[in-house]
Amino acid sequence: MDSLNIITIIACLIIAVAFFLAWKYISTTDQDNLPSRKKWVEQLPSFVSTLGVFGTFIGITMGLLAFEPNDLNNSIPLLLDGLKTAFFTSLLGMLGSLILTRRVNHKLDILNQPEEQQSEIEKSANLIVNAINNLDSNMPTLQRIYSQLRLLKDDFGTVAKDTIAGSLKEIEDNLSTLVNDQVRQLADDVEEIKAHMEDLKEKNESFTESLDQIGTAVNSTTNEVSRLCAVAVTATSSIATMDNNTDEIKKAINKIETSTSEIKESVEPDESAADESDDNDLPF
Repeated sequence: MDSLNIITIIACLIIAVAFFLAWKYISTTDQDNLPSRKKWVEQLPSFVSTLGVFGTFIGITMGLLAFEPNDLNNSIPLLLDGLKTAFFTSLLGMLGSLILTRRVNHKLDILNQPEEQQSEIEKSANLIVNAINNLDSNMPTLQRIYSQLRLLKDDFGTVAKDTIAGSLKEIEDNLSTLVNDQVRQLADDVEEIKAHMEDLKEKNESFTESLDQIGTAVNSTTNEVSRLCAVAVTATSSIATMDNNTDEIKKAINKIETSTSEIKESVEPDESAADESDDNDLPF
């Protein structure tokens, strides 16, 4: 970008130097030498204008050479620098040509009418006519510049359109890939959830079966407890009956013992009497 700025400055300096040299040449040409130099003097404005047009084409060419459709961010500043060179040189050349044309016309008017002084209106009319003529002479150049700018605009529009379309296509592809990845991930998560649900269902069925078995065991235990309660009641009644029978047996035993004691007491006196009689009957 710095080199383009330098080229622009150099081109403008060349046109400026050519303008001042032409101005000096016209100013130093006196009326005596003017007829012999008339053709050369009349061509000086066109020469300066041609330098401006030449700089215009140089700027456009450099901008187009630096333009890369695949790198718009870096190419557009270079293209604009080339267009700056083109417009600056064209403007400077046209301005210098108009000024030199006025100066040449003034010299030629003095040569053609040395004794007559043109009025201000005539001078202005001559300046306008000369400017129009000069503009007409530069019209093909301006038309070529306009055509080049239109081509540049069309090329830039095409490149920008293709670049934007490619970017949109890339974004669409990336978005489609991302959506597909998310859908696949969601499908995998759904399958995993279904697997967990199936596992949970199996565990629920196993837990239900365990609860049924526990319920059956509880019912069986309840029946056993009821049967044991009935047996305990029966055993309690039997024990109470046995206690009553034991009391009766004890009473009977007490009666038997009492009777035995009475019999023993009645038998003992008889035995003692019998012993005494036996003693009396023994001989000594």
